[in-house]
Amino acid sequence: MEMNFSSWSKLIARYFLPWFVGSIGFIGALVTIFFQGTSKRTPLIILPFLFFIGIVHASYRVFKRMCKNNIAFRHEKDLDFDVFLAAPMAAYKDNQEYQDGNKEARGLMSLIRQHCGLNRIFYSGEDVPSKEDFDPEDIAYIGNLEKIRKSKYFLLYYPRNIVSSVLIELGYAIAFNLPIIILTKSLEELPYLLKKLPQASPANKIYEFNNQRDIKNIISKHGKTIFDLVENVSPNLFAEFID
Repeated sequence: MEMNFSSWSKLIARYFLPWFVGSIGFIGALVTIFFQGTSKRTPLIILPFLFFIGIVHASYRVFKRMCKNNIAFRHEKDLDFDVFLAAPMAAYKDNQEYQDGNKEARGLMSLIRQHCGLNRIFYSGEDVPSKEDFDPEDIAYIGNLEKIRKSKYFLLYYPRNIVSSVLIELGYAIAFNLPIIILTKSLEELPYLLKKLPQASPANKIYEFNNQRDIKNIISKHGKTIFDLVENVSPNLFAEFID
């Protein structure tokens, strides 16, 4: 992610400047105490401690942001899911079409569990038999985005060019540097910017398929390798400091 002047200014002002000023103040206070003594300047003894607290605070904010938003610093114990599976749901025109797509998505979950050894998979339609059983939009929105942040991988099942909320979820996963795997029938079915997604980061993969048998063959043949290929990636750390 390229950072412009405004981004660098924000980064410096929010994190590096407090640390730098705190360091100078800490050293200055120690020098003052050393050369002038503390008999008449007892309050100066407190200054190094206060500046040190400022340094620790600034450093903690940096480390916390890195751990929270960057895959390079996330730990398995902090994640609730191995895979967040995004598949069209409400975008289907009727219940029959939804149920067909739901069956395909649940079949994909079974394949991943069987051949990849990734059992903690979240798919919001797993226990939703029909369109009448959907959660309210606001609850689904908040819940799904939070679960994306708690997942190790993001898998998009995109069977055709369709206007769906999965594209919003995909954008959220991109923003948080999750490794992304896309299953699509054709590269041309994807929005323009997504076609080159693997070139933006080695953590991203796109697989094309013609039918469900192709998906089964890909997963059964390669197994966990599909996901292993995107591990050990070091994304742009500074990008995560900028809101």
